[in-house]
Amino acid sequence: ITKMAASDARRTALWCPYDRNLLLAAGASGVQMIQATRPLHSFHLVDNLEPNTKHNISNFGQTVPIYAPYVDPQLTHTNLVDWCPQRTGEAYVVALAGIEKTELIPVHILQVNPNEHLTSPIFARREFHINGNRSRTCTSLAFNPLRPELLAAGFTKLARDPSLIVWDLASNTSDRSARGRVGHFHDVLQEIAEENVVSLSWNPCEREVLYTTNGKSLFMTDLRRRTPTVTQCPNILRLAASPEGTLLAALRNTARGEVRVFDVRSFKDALCSVSCSAPNKERQLHWSPTRRGLLGWVDGTRVYGLDTLLRRVAPVLAFEPEVRTLYAEGVGELADFAWHATDFDRLTAITKDGVIDECVIRERVAVSFCPTDDTLTIAAGNTLTANHSIEPSEDISSLMRARARSGYGITAEKSIAAAEGFPALQAAWAWVAAATINESRQHLADPLITILRTNTPPGPEPFAGRAEALVRCGWPPSEAALGPVIASLQSQHQHDRAALMAVAYQDQRQALKVLVEARNPAFSPAILSIVGYDPTNAEQLALWRETTLAVRKDIVSPYMRAIVSILLSIDGFYQEILTDTELPLPDRVGCACRLLSTDERLVLQLDEMRRTCVREGLLSGLLLTGMGLEQGVELLQEYVDRTGDVQTASNLLVFAAEAVESIPAEVFKHPDVQRWTETYRGFLDAYQMWMQRAEFDCRHLRVSKNKPHPHFSLRCGFCAKGVCFSTLRATGVLGTRSTLPACPSCRRPMQRCAVCQLRLGCVATQLQGRLVAAQPTPFPEWYTWCQTCNHGGHSQHLTEWFAQHTTCPVVGCRCPCTSLSPPQPMSQVPSGPLEALD
Repeated sequence: ITKMAASDARRTALWCPYDRNLLLAAGASGVQMIQATRPLHSFHLVDNLEPNTKHNISNFGQTVPIYAPYVDPQLTHTNLVDWCPQRTGEAYVVALAGIEKTELIPVHILQVNPNEHLTSPIFARREFHINGNRSRTCTSLAFNPLRPELLAAGFTKLARDPSLIVWDLASNTSDRSARGRVGHFHDVLQEIAEENVVSLSWNPCEREVLYTTNGKSLFMTDLRRRTPTVTQCPNILRLAASPEGTLLAALRNTARGEVRVFDVRSFKDALCSVSCSAPNKERQLHWSPTRRGLLGWVDGTRVYGLDTLLRRVAPVLAFEPEVRTLYAEGVGELADFAWHATDFDRLTAITKDGVIDECVIRERVAVSFCPTDDTLTIAAGNTLTANHSIEPSEDISSLMRARARSGYGITAEKSIAAAEGFPALQAAWAWVAAATINESRQHLADPLITILRTNTPPGPEPFAGRAEALVRCGWPPSEAALGPVIASLQSQHQHDRAALMAVAYQDQRQALKVLVEARNPAFSPAILSIVGYDPTNAEQLALWRETTLAVRKDIVSPYMRAIVSILLSIDGFYQEILTDTELPLPDRVGCACRLLSTDERLVLQLDEMRRTCVREGLLSGLLLTGMGLEQGVELLQEYVDRTGDVQTASNLLVFAAEAVESIPAEVFKHPDVQRWTETYRGFLDAYQMWMQRAEFDCRHLRVSKNKPHPHFSLRCGFCAKGVCFSTLRATGVLGTRSTLPACPSCRRPMQRCAVCQLRLGCVATQLQGRLVAAQPTPFPEWYTWCQTCNHGGHSQHLTEWFAQHTTCPVVGCRCPCTSLSPPQPMSQVPSGPLEALD
């Protein structure tokens, strides 16, 4: 067994369509069938194999069986092979072609039985008459994919003999040109006398349509009509029709080589063209049988691919080619390649030296999420997987969607309820809601340190702005206001926080009263500490301090620890309280404002807290940074970077800006804020939450002072002139009416509501009892239409209609208007007025 010589004729390889492990390789040294149960890597073909005998060849530790079928010795330089699309019983049918030493037509058909390793001609041998004694060369060979009994062969032109022959192998009629003996084939279906047939290809979707070329023109031949359609297209070497039958690929012999893709409906202009690296008359191209729209061709040592999927549109349009490398292993200059017949990711290449190598084609994994039924679909190659077991708590998008449906961001109460299970988020909303109604709401955008310094007159006295800072923390600004605040906290069952405020204001008696009334065993250490605390008795105080220090480390409640730490503090630094992260930040800031004696220490402590909150993205830090451009946006950006919760960042700013006027509109022009807003809008659009998106846009536009551009324009169906209600009211055409019965330009009646049949602009029949005034129209009276069928009507009427129907209310229209966006119940539709964005 020796390696095949590099000087042999062109080699080719082809996978069997009905045996996934059988590879057919052909060249000048013969035909070999390889049982490749595993991928082949740098596998060298061998010659001088005994026919009808099985041989075992080693390839990287695996044994590869090779079978050399019997081929007529008159047939040399076999360079064309094709499997019959349909097997005959247990046998496989294969056609071979090349150059024959005699005057016979060089096409042979073999029947191969892989179980017995035997080959034989399918039909009795028959010769075909050819003028002269010279041999002929077969240039192309192909079975019909839809009619396996049809075999087409193209030849070089010789005298008056046909250069294209199509045989019907199932016919029993003797051939008119048969001479002497019975030959290989039964009947000639059609003969077309042309010049040399360089290449041919059947249309896989048309039973009798064949594409051929003579190097100068393209021919589309319908075997039923006998007259081909001719299109001038010079220098074509190879043709290949796509498995879908919609595209035809052509390889041109230009200066550098060129691959063109045509639409089969028009060969005048190519849809796209790709230049090769160098001219090569032996270059091959094939369509993938398993990957729709993928065309591959050999170019030197590589195989390139062109993906034409999703390019088919009507009318015929050209597209920009996107070429990628499919094979680049570098085993040598390639002669041909073969797509695997069933495995979508296998590609086999064969070099001119007789080396076979396989590679795996890697593809991108496409992921799609359905916003209506929580289905995650993953497409990898020819595998499509749908996953329905997505837990809502696994992803921030699921949480944001659930919160948006619960009215998150509209009011503080709804936001706190929607954030159940996230105490930090609930605390942030509670603080923002309280900060928008307390006395310091006009300074909500300013950092806390700025408030302290702004409200303090020059002089040696401590910050006079501490009182406003305490109000911002939810603490009483003075001892006079302590009683009402404590009473309010007790009604909310926040006894521990009320006791801490009392101790911070040095009112131990009030703190003791609050803790005793709470009747909570966890408060016992703090009660004993307050009872035993007597700063006037030095000896008793020393014993009390020793006992309290031993007990403090076992106290679980952060408020109780803070009370004990205040009583134990001697140096006035209170570090145990100010650095206790279990104690909420507003209470730590309140303790700092009450207990730290010097302004310098207070500023240093607050700045350290602010830096920590910004660094960790803690929403509670808004108390220190404010909601303005200076530091608030920086903290919110860090929070978004850590959590991806653009919903909270966007809604917090909008909610605060709606409540107070101190937050400037410039905040919403910050690049980070604009990015959150657009991302949240896109999120709502992706989940088809149109009502939540519209409501958020209305609120955002009011605080950002931006006037939007209209997304839709209302035009008359007769004169096509615009109808804008705000413009008509401003010019006096509409007057005080909120309805418009006719077009103001052509005076023709406006479109009717598909349900109540009233004209556009008429008040819905169920709302006619309301007094019509020159004010924004309530949403149920808005005109709504389907963007598919363009039918519509009043929002209230359509909502009621689609609650019981799935198709358009117009008679004769079967448009499923609600298939993309199911109508929401009227309980979720705003009943108040919404301002039109025009």
